[in-house]
This record gives sequence, C-alpha cells and structure tokens, in this order.
Amino acid sequence: TALQHMFPACKQLPRLQHLVLGSYSDNQDAGRITTAELSSLVRACPGLVGLALSCVLAPDAYVSTLLKLPQECQHLLLGGQAFDNKAAGVVAQLTQLRSLQWTHSLGL
Repeated sequence: TALQHMFPACKQLPRLQHLVLGSYSDNQDAGRITTAELSSLVRACPGLVGLALSCVLAPDAYVSTLLKLPQECQHLLLGGQAFDNKAAGVVAQLTQLRSLQWTHSLGL
C-alpha cells in the first residue's frame, strides 16, 4: 500500500509531529489501514504529538496502535471506531492528552 512506501519499517521521521489520515471512499473496506501498517507508521514517528484517524482502520487496529503512541502524544482524534471498555482503558493510559475527540462511534 501507499503507507508502506511512505512509512517503511526502517524509515524514521522524528520531526513529524501531527498526522491526519482519513478515508473519502464510499466503500467501507476500501483504504482500510491494517494493524501492522499503523504500528509501523507510529514507530516511524517518535515525536508524534497529534494523531487524527477517521474511518480508515481495520477492526481492533486502533487499540493496539494507541498503546504504542509516544507518551508525548497530546492530541487524539478518532472517528468511526467503536468506543468500548478496552478502548477507554487504553485512552486512560495516555496521560499527556490535552485534547480528545472521538466521533461517529458506537458506545458513546
């Protein structure tokens, strides 16, 4: 996928602070980011302070990804993902958050 070319496992982008990924497709399965792709992306960006993901994740990809976010992450926007006890527990571990937006989600 394009993400694998932009964020290969060996590439580091230490200055990238804000990342916004969204899907504009009407097809719910088109453009879904896998857990492996998103984990690789997060590892490549150790200075990430803001992450916005909107309707692009494979099921359960967001929970494992949130666990790998840098402690410095301050801004998080998630859209279209289920908000359940597991997700809430992971978000509670992000102690540096200054803003949290979780939109269009079941369980809110």
